[in-house]
Amino acid sequence: MNGQLYGHRISADDMCTVKSATVLLRIVLGLEGVILILRTPQIIAALNNAVASIGGGIFQGYWASLTPNLQYGMPLLGMCCLITVWGMLSGKKWAQRAGMVVSGVHTILFPFFTPLGLLGLSTLHRDRLALKLEQIQSRWQEPVPTQLLPSAFRLLVGIAIAIMAGTLYFLVNASQRTDQSEFLEIWTIPVALAVVNVLLVMVHDAGSTAAGIISGFRIEILRMGFLQLERSEAGSWAWKKRDRTVWQHLRAGVRTSSLTPISDDDRIDSRLFIYQCGGPFGEFALGLVFLAGMIAAPHPAWTEMLGLACLLAFGRFVLELALMRNSDEEYTDGARLVQLWNRDPEGERWCVLHSIAQSQGRQPIAPGQWPEAWVLRISADPESPVYPAGCFYAYAHYLDRGNLDKAKEYLDRLRQIKAWTQQERVVVEITFFEAFTGTRNAAIVEGAQVLNRTTAAAKRMEAMLLISEGFMNDAMVKIEEARQLFGHRRRRGGGWERFEQNLLRQMEDRITETRQNRNGGNGLLRLRQQVSGAGESAEAEAQVPAAAAGQDSVQFAEIIRRTSM
Repeated sequence: MNGQLYGHRISADDMCTVKSATVLLRIVLGLEGVILILRTPQIIAALNNAVASIGGGIFQGYWASLTPNLQYGMPLLGMCCLITVWGMLSGKKWAQRAGMVVSGVHTILFPFFTPLGLLGLSTLHRDRLALKLEQIQSRWQEPVPTQLLPSAFRLLVGIAIAIMAGTLYFLVNASQRTDQSEFLEIWTIPVALAVVNVLLVMVHDAGSTAAGIISGFRIEILRMGFLQLERSEAGSWAWKKRDRTVWQHLRAGVRTSSLTPISDDDRIDSRLFIYQCGGPFGEFALGLVFLAGMIAAPHPAWTEMLGLACLLAFGRFVLELALMRNSDEEYTDGARLVQLWNRDPEGERWCVLHSIAQSQGRQPIAPGQWPEAWVLRISADPESPVYPAGCFYAYAHYLDRGNLDKAKEYLDRLRQIKAWTQQERVVVEITFFEAFTGTRNAAIVEGAQVLNRTTAAAKRMEAMLLISEGFMNDAMVKIEEARQLFGHRRRRGGGWERFEQNLLRQMEDRITETRQNRNGGNGLLRLRQQVSGAGESAEAEAQVPAAAAGQDSVQFAEIIRRTSM
């Protein structure tokens, strides 16, 4: 997502820097909000001691005038910090202005809160952040009409917010009535919140996996926090970094299939609804456990820790059900649930994505046999998160049908997507198709040299490159290696394997045809040499039929055309 603002070029690295700065600001403001609310007496005492040790007439008088108002001002500032963080996470338009106001207040509280205020102002004022907000936050707003929300949806969100308000009141009230020494140390609060957040992320992913299995899906990518456990084509499991790019739906679609065969009456939307419920409701259930533990905890320290965990669990639940797109350009679980409930176009695209994955189950279907309505639906909207996967599936569908013009159209769409070179499968297909159609791009071929060459698709790409360069024997070796990889797959005979085998057969036919043309041309060349050896007389030249000479030129031209693709 590159662009310009006020004449300055904005690179992708700059965008990542701005995104990291906003994440840091949210974390700092969130932690400060919690600490200011729960530790007001302790913070005021620490500030007074610091002022006394620093000394200074004007400076000491400034803080002396503020001290009477700090008892009420600190919790209020903490609440403003939390509200601002919630607005930033929810993509609200007023969040940036609120952040600037909060940062300005921090700057006035010199010198203890001034660094945080300057951090907030510098982050929110940078031109690159303005561009980021303009291009992304405008897409975070509610993607579906809120008036169509089911009553249960509103009820659960209301319950979660009520529990958060009650828990916060309970913790604040306890912190004012109980000796501060019996609570957690200030430095342990961020550590405790970080540990609980990691636990909640794991619970969210485990809940989604369990709900997917219950609804009938075979899950072959187990997401666990920042990592994911993937099952390879051979059946082995391996840890990898979690994919948060726009291509995650392509990988999930290929690797996730249903245990039940596809049919016209299969309610994929109902099963997806259950699958999407698993993550947020796992956090909701764990939040109830934390709430019960907070009420029954025998010690103030445990009460506070479990109370903070309860707040974080229900806060994550509310954010998961918010109708928006997050910073990874993906819809939240709540948005997906409402899209499925209302059966709007994005919900239908979500169903089609998983229907394509389901088509590789017990009754596998080759890409060319997919209903055309599937690929047209899933590739219809460039603003949809599943659009890159939709273009790839449309390319495979039309290539399998032999419609090269339509396949090229969707391949060109893929090349217009930001960072398409980061998805190996897309680079493989672009390189293969350009060699297959004789429109090779040297830059693409050079970039393809660094790809993982262990997959069947990559072997097929290498074989096509060798064919285009005239190395037929080496190409046959690569084709055989691709076929050997199919023999090691855990599930054989799937639709994607049929797709690959069909392309390999076409490549073998091309090799056979090229060899036949070469052999024919060589035979004519030997005949000409024999005739030339008999003498330069007109009688010897007449022994070469005119028709054979004409056929020689045509076949030789065909050889030159095919070997130079």
